[in-house]
Amino acid sequence: MGQYYKPVNLDRRKFLDSHDFSNGLKLMEHSWLRNDFVGYVAMKLANEWKGDTLIWAGDYGDEAKFVPSVQVSLYQIASDLFIQQKPTEEEINELELDNIDKFNEEYPYLVNYDNKQFVDTRNCPNDDGWIVHPLPLLVSDGNGRGGGDYRPLNEVDEKHVGLWAGDSIGVEKKDTDMTAYTEIKPNFIEEF
Repeated sequence: MGQYYKPVNLDRRKFLDSHDFSNGLKLMEHSWLRNDFVGYVAMKLANEWKGDTLIWAGDYGDEAKFVPSVQVSLYQIASDLFIQQKPTEEEINELELDNIDKFNEEYPYLVNYDNKQFVDTRNCPNDDGWIVHPLPLLVSDGNGRGGGDYRPLNEVDEKHVGLWAGDSIGVEKKDTDMTAYTEIKPNFIEEF
């Protein structure tokens, strides 16, 4: 069966639903660089949500991993107890493809403030025009347990999946000084 995902902001006790953006719920149905749903999350992480704890929670994710003493997945906890963050009509209108491209160019750095790491999205592998956005995969919980999940091509690629789940995450502008951080280069490529 397919596994469904939702980005969960633990600090704000909010989650997003990909259906609000006319996207599929499976991880690789929406994890693309020019995708409006992922673009919306990235825009939130550049502003209002900068530094918050973000997890792309799968419904087959680990029980009690992020909320100790609770024996259900974070996906279920968010569904039952958290508030669904709904985009406004104005925010939806801002997610035109040209605006997403401009945002990705102006804000290319995904940053893990806890581990002092970053990813430059301009260096992501381009597979015939398809570029996997590293954000959902880096902060995912439960990948590899259902249909529609990301299938790593090798062990190096696999070690990056979920690496940042539960950490303080943000998105930074291209002119940000990143010398205090270490760049990691996940090689996320989807096999078709």
